[in-house]
Amino acid sequence: MEMHQIAKLIQEKYRFTHKPTDDEITKILRLVKFELLINETISEKALEKIILDVLQGKERAIFESAEMSSSSSILQQIIIAAKKR
Repeated sequence: MEMHQIAKLIQEKYRFTHKPTDDEITKILRLVKFELLINETISEKALEKIILDVLQGKERAIFESAEMSSSSSILQQIIIAAKKR
């Protein structure tokens, strides 16, 4: 999966007004890969913490969505991308 595709998934899932930059995605993938090296797995909650920590201060839409169906898909896509780096 390409960086811009991961950025779009994150933007949609977390309702950021702008897509994360390539540098931000790279940092997220590095942190996920580190987590995978230590624990061999990563939870949705841990992934969300990494994403929100890296993208802290990035503007988000005012309303929050209760939609969780995309969580697993995003988690799997980011794990795959992190393992390839």
